[in-house]
Amino acid sequence: SGTVTAAFFLGDRLRLRIALAGGETIQLDHPGHREMAAGTAVTVAVDPDAWFLVESAGMETPA
Repeated sequence: SGTVTAAFFLGDRLRLRIALAGGETIQLDHPGHREMAAGTAVTVAVDPDAWFLVESAGMETPA
């Protein structure tokens, strides 16, 4: 679970930034036009086979 920190309407989807309970932040796209304001509590469930990691500059990866 986590909290929406930002939401951007992108035409056919909503892009959300979510601060997770463990301190990590994720970004995901949600299909549709549902409004979701910053501060909204959410639960995230994702098919494990649907994940892919995008590393950002300066991000360390485990050895």
